[in-house]
Amino acid sequence: MFSSKKQPMPMTPWAIQVLTTEYLIDGFVQPSEYSVFGKDIFLEANKDFEDEGGTRGIRYRTWTEGKLQPTGNLTSPVQHFTKLTLGACVNLVAIIPNDDVSRQAAKKAFEKHQHPVSATVYAGPYRIRGTALTHTTDQIRLYGHDGGLLPFQDAEIENQLPGARLTGLKASWLLLNGGMVHFFVLA
Repeated sequence: MFSSKKQPMPMTPWAIQVLTTEYLIDGFVQPSEYSVFGKDIFLEANKDFEDEGGTRGIRYRTWTEGKLQPTGNLTSPVQHFTKLTLGACVNLVAIIPNDDVSRQAAKKAFEKHQHPVSATVYAGPYRIRGTALTHTTDQIRLYGHDGGLLPFQDAEIENQLPGARLTGLKASWLLLNGGMVHFFVLA
């Protein structure tokens, strides 16, 4: 009559922001969207970027209950949505896990990146200042896996376009798309 088996805890949505060259998408990824091929989206994205330099693990994800806002000088207003599906997203600049659960999953996927390097990075229209977490102590290889995702902590993001709407966005942790980097300065 009474089962001694514990029922699994229901998974809560992850709060994740996606920064593209033109937009900041802020919303929730539902539990059914967490995994790709049996791995969570961060593990899959890490493998995908290292193996192929692509965004297979992130694209075509559905965000719910969120906000879409232009970051530069586009005239479109901030829009709220109940459901939004990210496309192929070739202009992906950064993925920002925006709650403890998603941040821990992302950190676990990139746990080999343990070497902090102060850096200012110019990626797309943005200047990103913070601490890059590299997988090697060789700072010259900061973007050593040819356009892969690079973890950053304590980052501040600023759009450099005239009249830009996004200035001073702070992220305690993010994954930067190395393929969007124009250049970087190490401190």
